Amino acid sequence: MQEAVKSNLSPTKLKSMRVENGWSQEKLASVTGLSLRTIQRIEKDGKCSVESKLAIAAALNMTPSELLHDYPEKVGDGTLNYGGMVGLLSIVGLCSLLVAWEWKNPEIFINPMNALFIGLTVFGLSMMSSGFKATVNAFGTIIWIFKQPQDQLLVQAHLPVLRRALVYCYTAGVIWTLTEVVEAGFYGSQTSNNSMSLNDILFSMQSLLYAVMLAEFLIRPLMNRITWLLSRQH
Repeated sequence: MQEAVKSNLSPTKLKSMRVENGWSQEKLASVTGLSLRTIQRIEKDGKCSVESKLAIAAALNMTPSELLHDYPEKVGDGTLNYGGMVGLLSIVGLCSLLVAWEWKNPEIFINPMNALFIGLTVFGLSMMSSGFKATVNAFGTIIWIFKQPQDQLLVQAHLPVLRRALVYCYTAGVIWTLTEVVEAGFYGSQTSNNSMSLNDILFSMQSLLYAVMLAEFLIRPLMNRITWLLSRQH
């Protein structure tokens, strides 16, 4: 019988990635299709078959090579990220163009109160789950989109906080959208025809729009930026 080809990975990196995803060893075993005993053994000595390594990498949305190394102790050299500056200007420019297109009715896209509710809800939920300091530090890494940190320690600690914040964006969007639908329904019931129009429902989606923009225009790019900074140190 041919012996399976053996491979190696970093037990510390595997444990960190599993915890960042909020998974137990049982959950990782279920997602990868491996046995719990296999996962426990790999996290202990880092030895596994190539097939197991590929399954784990796929489950964690990583390349197999990223599992080889521990996270670097220090990250960043303080250089400017011109790509981040140009990218943000492009996004801001596109959003401004969209608002300008509807310059007669800017309230279609501009509602500071809705934006404030979404932002505060995400921040509040993040503080409840991750703590005040971890939340502030994680969101403070926004500057890294424009400039690398200088020999920053424990950069990977921000990723779990931001991953949860990404989920909270959609949570906030759904909650406040439903709130506005209920509100529109109540006031619609007070009208003479006792009905809520489709336009009222569609306009209630504004909160969901803000939530998706916060998630996909800011938090996800920031997560990807941190992941890139961690990976380029090897």
